[in-house]
Parts: sequence; structure tokens; C-alpha cells
Amino acid sequence: MLKHFDITKRRVKQFTAKLRARLYTDKAPVKLAVYSAPDRISYVDAMKGDYRPAQVGEKLNPPWSTHWFRVDIAIPDAWHGREIHLLWDTVSEGQIYIDGQPVQALTGLDWSGRPLRGEVRLPNPAPAQLYIEVAVNHLFGFNEMGNIQETSFIG
Repeated sequence: MLKHFDITKRRVKQFTAKLRARLYTDKAPVKLAVYSAPDRISYVDAMKGDYRPAQVGEKLNPPWSTHWFRVDIAIPDAWHGREIHLLWDTVSEGQIYIDGQPVQALTGLDWSGRPLRGEVRLPNPAPAQLYIEVAVNHLFGFNEMGNIQETSFIG
């Protein structure tokens, strides 16, 4: 067992943040809009929702609620032919939809702060718009954090 677990955990977290910054050197912002659904709803019903602008760091409430994000994408011309990744972490569960089809599940941080699945490789050329369904709970239940940690495109 580590003598100073909290210090070691903080150092590992700092190292992984620096490593991630070196892996994803080019970033481009995305435009976000969110619809807070009245219950678990289908993709078709989510398309009829009343979306409002959303910002990184915004709290998602209440626990166990569902929110749909519309993500508008503008990939820089210089990224043509490159691998494109979406980094997304709401510290909760999510599902990415492209052209109405589910393509990738996302899971936020685990109990130790380690990301489980917060990125997805997008097709190139990337779609101009995609949707992400977010459930304000963690992999094994509720996580009171439930906020947007990072939303940006990585090239």
C-alpha cells in the first residue's frame, strides 16, 4: 500500500493530463446545445426537443435525468485526412448518435478519477452535427458530479 495515496493519486492525474495534452495537440471548439428531456426518450423524440445553448462546466440535474446535446462541428481544413477524435466527459453515461444511429457509448470517470471511455474516433470527413444522449448517473449508479468536464474536437 502507498504511504501517501492522495499525493500519488494527484501526481498520476497530473501526469496523465500532461500526456493527454501531448497526444491531442490540436483542438477545435464545438458549438453545444442541450435539451433536458422529461424522461428517457427515443432519438426521434429528442429531435423534437427545445434545445438551448450550453456551456462547458454547466451542471446537469437532477440525478437520473436525461439530457440530449446537439454538437455542431467545424473541422479545420488543415485536418483533412487526419484522424479526428471527440473528447467528451460529463462524468456520467452517454451515447453518441450520428445520422440517427447509435455509434459509441461513453462512460465518464470511475471512482478513482480515471476516465473509462470519454473519447471516440469520428469518421473522416467528420459529420457536421451529432447528438449525444447523457444520463446523469455513473456506470454503476448515481454520481453527484454530473457536469460537463470537457467538450472539444481533437485532431
